[in-house]
Amino acid sequence: MEITGDLVKNLTDPSVVSICKQLLLETEPDDGRTYCPKVFDHVTCWNYTLANTTAVGGCPLSHPQGMIFSQQGHSYRQCQSDGTWFVNPYTNTSWTNYISCVDLTEYENLQNINYLYESGYLVSFVLLCLAFIIFTCFRQLHCTRVTIHKNLFLSYILYGMTWLLFNHLVTLEVALDSPVSHIT
Repeated sequence: MEITGDLVKNLTDPSVVSICKQLLLETEPDDGRTYCPKVFDHVTCWNYTLANTTAVGGCPLSHPQGMIFSQQGHSYRQCQSDGTWFVNPYTNTSWTNYISCVDLTEYENLQNINYLYESGYLVSFVLLCLAFIIFTCFRQLHCTRVTIHKNLFLSYILYGMTWLLFNHLVTLEVALDSPVSHIT
């Protein structure tokens, strides 16, 4: 994405804003050598880079998709010998390596929280199924109040089952198809 004044107005990270404002004023080097163009990769701005070199930048404070970055690493962007940025074969778009910027301990904590959610939904699902079976099987429990509770339990069972299926099938599939999961 080309760096423009409108782009800089929409940025929120102060460090990225200052970098992009500086790059907005830069002109392409006129020394006869091949350069990759200045570019915005939806996270930060990158200056003109000499062909066949790697541009190194700092880690931004935040990521548009909510990734949690550590300020201790560096980001990298590879300029090819023909003056184009490296294209990730999985996404078919130019790519910046933010791997050393990702705070993995925070992601492990988030994964543990997700396991806690899953176990809570699973326990709830099993106990609600058990209660629903008890209310359905024993004839002496048939009354309006129990019928209302059976309907309530059934709605919670369906919601819990839907959440568990969605979390395991859709969310996992999206994570596996994500360009981040293809980075080694």
